[in-house]
Amino acid sequence: MNYFSFSQLRCYEECPRKYYFQYVLKRFEKKNLAMVFGSAIHSALETYYKGGTPEQAEERFISEFTKNSVGIKLKNGENLERGGKIGVKMLNEYFKPENKPYFDKPKYVEYKFQTILKHPITQKELDVPIKGVIDLITNDGFIVDHKTSASMWTLEMVEEDLQKVFYWLAFYSIFGVEPQGFIFNFLIKRVNEPKFDNQAVEVNKSQMLYCIDYVKFITDEIKKERFPRNIGKQCRYCPNRLLCLP
Repeated sequence: MNYFSFSQLRCYEECPRKYYFQYVLKRFEKKNLAMVFGSAIHSALETYYKGGTPEQAEERFISEFTKNSVGIKLKNGENLERGGKIGVKMLNEYFKPENKPYFDKPKYVEYKFQTILKHPITQKELDVPIKGVIDLITNDGFIVDHKTSASMWTLEMVEEDLQKVFYWLAFYSIFGVEPQGFIFNFLIKRVNEPKFDNQAVEVNKSQMLYCIDYVKFITDEIKKERFPRNIGKQCRYCPNRLLCLP
């Protein structure tokens, strides 16, 4: 294991056996409409925050969504044309002056990192590097993460989100200081009325300590090659369900 990403952490948390298929045997999950939509929106926002116009951002969305949706398997009720129209409408609304986010002209856009997490108290480093991409880092030191969702997140979901802690610790390891805060940039894909919301939160020491211990626990389990099945509703759409033997 050369490095560890938050996606790998989330995959192992969902099902260790799924992690084994995906990251050991390299049987990666096929793209679905939600993944293609979210990726295309991220690409559009990247274009915009790197100095592009709203029109260029929308063109990027259309290009990425069209290219990457070829051949994907749709679930019941999903429609490619409707998904594309929702994305364009969402961006049209997002770029209106009254909806324009305050984190304009950020310091970093799509900031790629590879670092080693440090314990926030002892400064001891974990033995497995972590890797990832932070959507935006503002000039005043805030982390911004774009989230496309079908509905607004509850306060409990925001508080329990582990990704913000993972990126917070990465920021600290890279820059030597904690970020000023973590901003969730929510883009809610409603058909008629797209909604946007920014929620700023901080990460406390107990959350950081939990994340450090959790990452260490999971990386240790992977090193020991422990990949038990986690049977549940997630098995229904798992591409490896027919290969998942006791």
